[in-house]
Amino acid sequence: WYDLGGVEKAPIMAIYQSRYKTRFILTKHPVVTYHAIITFTPKIELNELQLKALLAYLNSSFPQLYIESVGRTTGAVGPIGLEVKHAEKIPILDAQKLKQNDLELLASLFDELEIEARKLGGADTSENIERLWDTVIEKIDMEIMRILKLPKELAKTAKIMAKTMMKRRLQRAEEATPEAI
Repeated sequence: WYDLGGVEKAPIMAIYQSRYKTRFILTKHPVVTYHAIITFTPKIELNELQLKALLAYLNSSFPQLYIESVGRTTGAVGPIGLEVKHAEKIPILDAQKLKQNDLELLASLFDELEIEARKLGGADTSENIERLWDTVIEKIDMEIMRILKLPKELAKTAKIMAKTMMKRRLQRAEEATPEAI
């Protein structure tokens, strides 16, 4: 009774309202999404290696810090909404300007992140996000820092700030405990 009008190729998707950390996903097949997914279509053609390198960056602490600082929190349940107006302004890597060895390293770290998330049973619980953040995502953060020639302590600071902002956002969503007063 209706027509979707075709499917636009969108190789990158993200959870629109993530309870913990926003997850960016590689989409290899044309699929139709629903309102809880936000899609990204690069303005230029990127190969799979470039896409995976970009996804490694998007899953790092740096974009999460940005999302935590500008995202919209929803009601009493605590998810962070990645609105289109904010997604358009995420500071991004230019994958076309990265050196081949950096592309390969970031792409392999994205693959490692995906494998580790699957081993854990997903990246949708606080415990699993913490494990990923303290292992693979930390490696990604360190490589981004090296590639961009940022100060060494910046990766750790971004991670701590993003995690702290996420935890504070989630604490606001918890039920009040008046007996604690």
